[in-house]
Amino acid sequence: MSVAHFRMHPQFHLPVYQVDDPQYEVPAEWIMALDNVKATLTDGVSSALSDVAEGIIVFWTGLIIALVALVGGIIGALASATVVGLPAGPFIAAGAALTASAAMIAGGETLKSVCAAANSTLRQKIADNSGFHQGHWPPAATGV
Repeated sequence: MSVAHFRMHPQFHLPVYQVDDPQYEVPAEWIMALDNVKATLTDGVSSALSDVAEGIIVFWTGLIIALVALVGGIIGALASATVVGLPAGPFIAAGAALTASAAMIAGGETLKSVCAAANSTLRQKIADNSGFHQGHWPPAATGV
């Protein structure tokens, strides 16, 4: 007779059942096969997606800094709107706009290169079948 133990998974808050019966033990070959798949496939996918996440954070941080600099430049241009500073106002605003535009373009290009590198890594990991038995994905049904 098997005894089932119930607990909640600490990270996912889902029920986890543990059965104390040798009949339901996972074979060591299956564990090794899953470790191989994890090492060859999922670790690379996780790394690539983490790189993209960091690239997105860097992009949005640069975008916010560029917009703050643009607003500061426009405020500076408006503040210089006196009789003496009036000719410099449009140049200050244009300089702030060009700086913000360059920062946005640079951030976009950086994100594009991070995504391209991640795409290459993902395609390489998906094409790598060395973690599977006999070097290919298993059949959908056994005995086929």
